[in-house]
Amino acid sequence: RFNICELEDSFLMNDAVLDLSARIKQNISEALQYGILFWMSHREQSGSKERDEQVSAFLDSRTALFWMESLSLLGVVDRGIVALQDCAQFFAVRRFCHCVCNS
Repeated sequence: RFNICELEDSFLMNDAVLDLSARIKQNISEALQYGILFWMSHREQSGSKERDEQVSAFLDSRTALFWMESLSLLGVVDRGIVALQDCAQFFAVRRFCHCVCNS
């Protein structure tokens, strides 16, 4: 959800939020942190067309922005960048294979 840690000012840098660790602990459960960090690797293992469509819809939605906000709050934006690069590569390869196999 938007503003998952209920920050009063979204223009502050994370390290300027004095109680950020407590807010993270209160609002982003360990299970949610796991999902935030590892959804991409689970997607890669699923291999289903329906799952690919769900990922595509996710990336086209506001929820992707909430995911990025959570990555930032957790201090792991770099992992999100890698996940997005992997996702872009996956869809590019999938599109290429579809074109080659159907021609």
